[in-house]
Amino acid sequence: MIFVEDDIGAADSQDVLNLERLNEKLKDHPCDFDTLLRKALLLSCPFYRSDKASIVFDLLISLYPNSYEVYFWYGQSEYVYVADYEKADRLLRKAMEINPNRAEAYILCAEVLDCLGENKEEVESFYKKAEVIEPYWPKSWYGLIYLLKKQKRFDEAREVIQKALRCIPKNFIDSNDLIQGRHDWIVSGRDWTCHMEKDLLQYLQDIDEQEAKENNGNEGSL
Repeated sequence: MIFVEDDIGAADSQDVLNLERLNEKLKDHPCDFDTLLRKALLLSCPFYRSDKASIVFDLLISLYPNSYEVYFWYGQSEYVYVADYEKADRLLRKAMEINPNRAEAYILCAEVLDCLGENKEEVESFYKKAEVIEPYWPKSWYGLIYLLKKQKRFDEAREVIQKALRCIPKNFIDSNDLIQGRHDWIVSGRDWTCHMEKDLLQYLQDIDEQEAKENNGNEGSL
């Protein structure tokens, strides 16, 4: 029987109710993809033990071995909630193998690699790949700008910001087409609804200030 019992632990009342509803559906349809995935995502929350989510995700992989969504969300869970970066890296690479045209997997895998502190060239290449796939998605630019700023490649960071500013659609805030189907765990509502241009200009100001401090520090050491 493909039904996984759960320890509801310290979850809030709404989460408990949602989990009970999902379990009721699984009693009649134990292999239903959407219900199992929703359950895995719910169990990924900090209220529950991480091994419970892994059990359901592993079940999903056995049932749907070619599902991009399963590998992507499993990787996200391992990265955000478990901090198992190596496992998250493996899962996200599998997601990219299944569907190489989804920007969010490249962005998340770049963040994971950055946490591992290795292969900086691949981190940068993943951010650039995401930017090509989704040029209107803020997160596609922000990660690369942050990386270049951290590496003190200020001129390159400015070039990316200027390119991003040119790519902002005039109707960015009102365009439902751009946000339809996006995952709000990786791009906050603030990114979508308020001021991408303002954010990018703030990045530009921060870079100017950081570079000025670096230059002043170098001059003082001479």
